[in-house]
Amino acid sequence: MAPTIDDAISIEFVRKAFTSKYYPELFAGETTHDAARDLIAQLVALSDDEDLLFEIVRSGLPENYEGDTLGEISAMVRGAVAKGFGTNDTTGLADPSKSLASQVVKLAMAKATELFHDRNQRSYISMLTEKGGVRTLSLNSSAALDWLGGLWYATARGALPSKSKTDALATLHANALYAGPQHSTSTRIARTSDAMFVDLGGADYAVVRIDKSGWEITQTHPIKFIRPSSFAELPAPSRDGDLSAMQSLLQLSDAAWSLVLAFIISAERPTGPYFCLLIDGEQGSGKSFLCSVLKRIVDPSLIDKLPLPSSDDQLFIQAKDSHLLVFDNASGMRNDMSDALCRLATGGAVAKRTLYTNDELHILVQCNPFIINGIGDFVHRPDLLERSILLSLPAMADGSRRTEQEILADLEIILPGFLGQLFDTVSVAFRDEQTTEAPRDLRMADAARWLKAAEPATGLQRGSLLKAIEDSQTISVVDRIRENSLFRALEQTLEMDGPFDGGIGRLHDLLLLRNERPDRSFPRTASHLSTQLQRLRPAMAKAGMLVELKHKGREGRAVSIRWADGNERPRKKPPSSPSY
Repeated sequence: MAPTIDDAISIEFVRKAFTSKYYPELFAGETTHDAARDLIAQLVALSDDEDLLFEIVRSGLPENYEGDTLGEISAMVRGAVAKGFGTNDTTGLADPSKSLASQVVKLAMAKATELFHDRNQRSYISMLTEKGGVRTLSLNSSAALDWLGGLWYATARGALPSKSKTDALATLHANALYAGPQHSTSTRIARTSDAMFVDLGGADYAVVRIDKSGWEITQTHPIKFIRPSSFAELPAPSRDGDLSAMQSLLQLSDAAWSLVLAFIISAERPTGPYFCLLIDGEQGSGKSFLCSVLKRIVDPSLIDKLPLPSSDDQLFIQAKDSHLLVFDNASGMRNDMSDALCRLATGGAVAKRTLYTNDELHILVQCNPFIINGIGDFVHRPDLLERSILLSLPAMADGSRRTEQEILADLEIILPGFLGQLFDTVSVAFRDEQTTEAPRDLRMADAARWLKAAEPATGLQRGSLLKAIEDSQTISVVDRIRENSLFRALEQTLEMDGPFDGGIGRLHDLLLLRNERPDRSFPRTASHLSTQLQRLRPAMAKAGMLVELKHKGREGRAVSIRWADGNERPRKKPPSSPSY
């Protein structure tokens, strides 16, 4: 039976009711619930009269209909009005005939504070959270897909099909790329001209703002922080802490604590270059656990330690999703990985083809602090050692061990106060960095200046942080260079022949004469010798040997080698050939 149409009912209502694609679906009697719900969603913008809508739906049902759809009409009307379908259709959401993807895009745009892209054409969306913070998501992430699905569920109480999610993301990506501004994104730590910020990782999206006058917790900031899936939360800092409490908890000597604190402060620098931390120690020294604690302090993550990667592109991909990287149980290191780590500490890039089918490059630019632990001398190249803070841990004394669970429980108690005192220290460094003279005796001058600026707030004796680093580097570099086959051959040459002045080719011939069975690292040609001398020269100087590479002449590049103190050692006679 058709409903009686009152004069008060508009012609538009009649037209929309009986021309809707959902009205004929009622005739079949199979999907009457969905058809009635979608039809009502279209009509409530014109009338929310439950009796009228009841009659409209009943008129479309089969004469022998025995289902319960009519009993749900009242709830359908109230639900449609509550979801906003009862207002004038200014968003398009009141019309289920529109594609799901377009409706989801409108929902996302209503929530978004900004759509933007970075310099690598990656797209992002920022939105206000229920707790007042700003959340930023990569539109190429699973988190963005989940967010869109959540928006749709909150609106329609149903699952959003995968294709609709993909189509909606594609539209949002185009908007961010072609209509949105360009911004940089950051993970955990970032800075502006007058302040730096640390993302605490909580559900309220609060950050710590640090400037020259101190620190505060705030939700208002200009940084586009992104959080990878492994991102974990830091506790809110408090103002009642003491840096030395961490030393007591970790049972570190004064010398070891100076090195550990120097690394923590260095890792809190908002931009690189960064000192890295190399920890060696025998089994049972607690080096892996110390790494976990430092990760918890600086950049907590669901994955706190990783194995050393096998390639530079894997290294930079891992660095993209963290501020601080921790590599566990290294037993050795290839030269190319050592070079890649140097680039990561001071700032560098890797470029890989985006696809094997084209020639487009995907470029990753990263600068991150990192920790590596292992047994023995797992790093040999001086250029990485001179960018490092080197810590050797002794085995723990019997009877002094505590369980990791006990230490971690105490860590959570003192961590808020420690972070508050750490941020006070960082504030001093931020204030005084540019007016502090950079040290001249450490290779990482910018990172060293940050530490020098922070040191007055640590309570340690002035100069102790940098001296601890310099001493650790000197001991480690000298120990390793004395094991180098080239250094040993040069040392033998100086002992037998005295200072050398001449061409690189003649020096190479002389070294081969002194070293009849060179190892794999020994330079095979004069050109290789020149390259190695250039790289090893600073380390050799710390071991007392001066190497000076001069101009090129007919004998190739001129080189001078002598002892740094200027004193010739008593010359040794070469071993005589055995007589038979």
